[in-house]
Amino acid sequence: MTADEVTQLILAGLPGAQVRVLTDDEDDCYKALGILHRQWQMIPGRFKDYISTPKMNGYRSLHT
Repeated sequence: MTADEVTQLILAGLPGAQVRVLTDDEDDCYKALGILHRQWQMIPGRFKDYISTPKMNGYRSLHT
């Protein structure tokens, strides 16, 4: 799926429209985030960094 196709799904407001990227390490996770933010602007107040501050159950991810 192209970035334009993903953008159209997100703009259409489809429930659950999301992009999930799995990486092998933390550095690659933050690099992938940078790439995504070059394509789609971050929504202020919606960014969550569960890598630097994991949840109590050990959940680690980035939400943007």
